[in-house]
Amino acid sequence: MVSDALDAGGSPICSPTITDDSGDGCWDESCFNTRSCSFFGVQSSFYWSSTTISGNPSGAWRVDLNDGDVAGDVKAVTKYVWPVRGGQ
Repeated sequence: MVSDALDAGGSPICSPTITDDSGDGCWDESCFNTRSCSFFGVQSSFYWSSTTISGNPSGAWRVDLNDGDVAGDVKAVTKYVWPVRGGQ
């Protein structure tokens, strides 16, 4: 579900928290077909973070892009990854 509400500062409140390329609206799956957005092929599923759970080296944090839930999980479980690069 994607929300189009605005916070007090006028920024979009999106669920999950991904905005469109301009940052003034919520990301929308309609760009899948035209590949007109930076993020296409995003799955409404689980994605790994790069953060291991403190005190549990066999676990890491993951996020569910379907509903924004963040939780720990066992690293042996298959999930999507979101490649990023460091700042410039």
